[in-house]
Amino acid sequence: MKISYELHSEVKGRWNIERTYLGNEKNIALEDAKRLNSESHVSAVKLIRESFNEATNQSNEVVIFDTTKSGGGESAKPVPAPAKPAPEKPEAKSSAPMSQRRRPSGKKKDDTSMTKLAVLVVLAVAVIAVLLVLLNASKDILDRMG
Repeated sequence: MKISYELHSEVKGRWNIERTYLGNEKNIALEDAKRLNSESHVSAVKLIRESFNEATNQSNEVVIFDTTKSGGGESAKPVPAPAKPAPEKPEAKSSAPMSQRRRPSGKKKDDTSMTKLAVLVVLAVAVIAVLLVLLNASKDILDRMG
């Protein structure tokens, strides 16, 4: 059985995974959750404990710290999340415990900024192509004159 912890924060109405922790890092995770909750831009914090059974390929999540309006701090009574069955297609969702998953950087670009970047790249390529055509045309004109 592998144990890991996942720290979530709510900022501007959106939940983000801040960090994942190994099973032996529970106290660090709780300290980080309390510290994160004290930050003014954070609306709420949850710390989730995940147990992963490699033999059955199933995981179980329990919220152990919750500052949402219904939560109110460190949970005296853990609120278990329903057990998740193993995914049928491993590529759809990782069944690895959180401690082995890639940790998010915390900085996410939204789709609109990526779209804007793609449009700018296409425009830059088009401008360069037009400049090359004009340069070639002027070279041909100069060659004919001289």
